[in-house]
Amino acid sequence: MRALVSGVLVLLAAALVWLLWPMDTDPLPGEGSAAARPAEPPPSGLAAAAPTRAEPPPAASDGTPERSVVPFDDPVAPLGEGRGRVVGRVVWADDGRPVADTGVHLHRNPSFARHALTALRATTDPDGAFAFDDVRAGHYAVSTVVGGSAMLIVQPGAAAEVTLRVQRGLTVHGVVHDERGRPVGGASIWVSAPHVYTHGAIATYTDGEGCFTLPSVHEPRWIGARARGYRASAVSFVDGRPGEQARLELLLVRNDARVRGFVHRPDGQPAAGAVVLASPPGEPQWQRGLDGSQQRAHAPIATTTDASGAFAMEGLPPGELVVLAHEEGFGKAEARVRVAEGDGRPAQGVLLYFSRVTSIDFAFARTDARGEYAVDGVSPGEVPVTLWRSGQRLLETTLTLSPGEARDFSPVLEGDGPIRGVVVDARRQPLAGYTVAVFRDERSLGHTDTDEQGRFSLTVKDRDPVTVRVGATVASMRNSRFTVLVVDDVVAPADLVLEVPDDKLPSVSIRGRVVRADGLPAAGTGVEFGGMDGLGWGEVRTAGDGTFAAGGLLPGVYWLSVHDPDHPVALLGQRQFAPHADVDLGEIRLEQGGRIVVVPRFAAGTSATDLRIEITDDRHRSLGSMRAAGSVLRSPAVPAGTVGLTVAGTGVACARHEVAVQAGRETIVDLVVEPGIHRVVRAIVPPGAGTPKLLNGSVIGDARLLGGFALQRQRDGTWRADVWLGPQDCDVWVGSNHHPRLAGRATIAGTLPAGAVVDVRLHPQ
Repeated sequence: MRALVSGVLVLLAAALVWLLWPMDTDPLPGEGSAAARPAEPPPSGLAAAAPTRAEPPPAASDGTPERSVVPFDDPVAPLGEGRGRVVGRVVWADDGRPVADTGVHLHRNPSFARHALTALRATTDPDGAFAFDDVRAGHYAVSTVVGGSAMLIVQPGAAAEVTLRVQRGLTVHGVVHDERGRPVGGASIWVSAPHVYTHGAIATYTDGEGCFTLPSVHEPRWIGARARGYRASAVSFVDGRPGEQARLELLLVRNDARVRGFVHRPDGQPAAGAVVLASPPGEPQWQRGLDGSQQRAHAPIATTTDASGAFAMEGLPPGELVVLAHEEGFGKAEARVRVAEGDGRPAQGVLLYFSRVTSIDFAFARTDARGEYAVDGVSPGEVPVTLWRSGQRLLETTLTLSPGEARDFSPVLEGDGPIRGVVVDARRQPLAGYTVAVFRDERSLGHTDTDEQGRFSLTVKDRDPVTVRVGATVASMRNSRFTVLVVDDVVAPADLVLEVPDDKLPSVSIRGRVVRADGLPAAGTGVEFGGMDGLGWGEVRTAGDGTFAAGGLLPGVYWLSVHDPDHPVALLGQRQFAPHADVDLGEIRLEQGGRIVVVPRFAAGTSATDLRIEITDDRHRSLGSMRAAGSVLRSPAVPAGTVGLTVAGTGVACARHEVAVQAGRETIVDLVVEPGIHRVVRAIVPPGAGTPKLLNGSVIGDARLLGGFALQRQRDGTWRADVWLGPQDCDVWVGSNHHPRLAGRATIAGTLPAGAVVDVRLHPQ
């Protein structure tokens, strides 16, 4: 925590992070700094979701630009201390028809993100009308989230009338889902002010299927999703003319990290109604959305303080945050905090001991199951604080308390020791911007990026061995992350020098061209590079003429595939790229395919809650997954010919069904889903073979692949997986494709009872 005095405002108790901290009220709409910026062009190689156009202001009937602004009669005239009203309508500018059911904001001070946080709010009725009663006299701005704004004066005892004329814009349809592909219902859809991504307001909410529609988005804006228990999504750039449509796919990642604190004035009084916003330092990075839209990685999150000066925010990304506070009539204050990147579980049973220099002046408290505590009777002044659990000292610090102060002290406990060091090349030159991550049994314990000197520091929560991985990104690829170095069995505390050999440094250049089945260029198509042996993954998108190029790819063996929504996945197979290679993949022509619609019928004892259908070719290579669309499941485009549907799910018997697909046709499959018998597959790793990174299994029946599964490592060193099988005999194969390479098989008799454990002993390959 850092307490600052900036001008005449003090930000106290600086925003300590508490994971899983309960909140009883819904968060206020997110906001950001009101420092307006022009809409930025996409970085080189990125195309916007729709072309950015500089449109002239709409013209009135006489040809002059029309301004929906009520001019001030006398801006400096005293208004008195009375109260008045604001009444008005919101109409479409082109035909004068009412804009119903849209939010209207009335605010006094549009600076510093106040306009959507401290504004009075109303919603238009079917005639587009709205009203604000009992408004303090003064100068105001009124606006809607779909466009249209005006300045007005509220006179004591009078009604200010205004008509907001809204320009029609493009229609935006979207869907919000989590990292597992499940829809997020009730998520709020945040729309920025025109031309900026830094501040905006909530415009609508998703339905039960995670879908939303914005009927009119006028001028360039940024759109994102927010929901309790999730980190706010990246914000997608949209711009277009009336009649055009845009489709967005917004991703919410589960994260219960929250920031809370207090804002006080210099005299110690709480700053009620102050605006507080948080954002990582610097400009958010550009990225490509799942739907192909141009995105910023995040937008600021903001709220206002309550009567006691307290605030709480959620939806924040992990890492360093800048927390900024402002109250009208005062200056601004800033503090920097860090959101922990651990698992964020509440620390239960921690003893907090507050003690002065004398043994009789002390107070203590113990945290409950939610990690919360409260303690009274702590003397003011410099108070040493010690945190203990199970006889182990976890933290020592000192608090400075004022008489009568109610302090929020919410420390984030770190681990037993740091893992730090430097990442360098073979000439011991530092490698900046590389990612260093710590894993245990394929579970991430945290990650960070190296600084300009190649340095890094991470903290783990115990002294069990971990694996440290060094990764590099490829700037010309979407969401790329490639592993360049792996160090096993690292025990904290540790100081490491991680040397990346020259043949692992980014040096490969790739180019080519993709055309559709009809010979036209395939624009916006993804060319994926999946690294073998855990190397990593990256994707590059084709330009308007179908060409693509990526520089700075790591040497190694990759599995190449081309993904276009209107064509089947083109599997190009394995390619090996030598250091400094310049590879031209030539022209890649996509094939015309068909689609599959599965109508499932569930036998007695089966459930539809966890049904999964994977599509594979005759070599058991994945061609995509079926996705639920109402009561049926639909496939992406798949190649013409015979494909396999492997069916799995909790309580569902593994099965494979052959389907003949015709090009340009939709094949409807009436599929009976049979109940499965629960069995446990347990893989045993031989002594001295090392710890596999991951183990996967396959179920074979009647010489056909019936499905696959992943095994999880247990505390006893074995690996387990739950599988649901049919009544017939089948074989189970388990193996690791990474070092150490292990494999084994076992036969599961159809007569085995439910819950039976089948051991698969692995052998080095």
